[in-house]
Amino acid sequence: ANFENRLTDDYVDRAAEMGMTVDELVTLASIIQAESSGEDPQVMAMVSSVFHNRMDNADTYPKLQSDPTGYYVR
Repeated sequence: ANFENRLTDDYVDRAAEMGMTVDELVTLASIIQAESSGEDPQVMAMVSSVFHNRMDNADTYPKLQSDPTGYYVR
């Protein structure tokens, strides 16, 4: 219920603009937060930039290469 209350149309629209589902966006956000310790917005922005660059260049970077992603498969 908390998630549904906080999920605004702006977030849904932004996910669509990025070509992502809300689930994909939330998953990526959680990976970024885990990779960056989630405390400093500037660090999270840099980590986000790296991941988006990797996703935009999948031929060169077929994987995110992020330690927290290993926890998703366990």
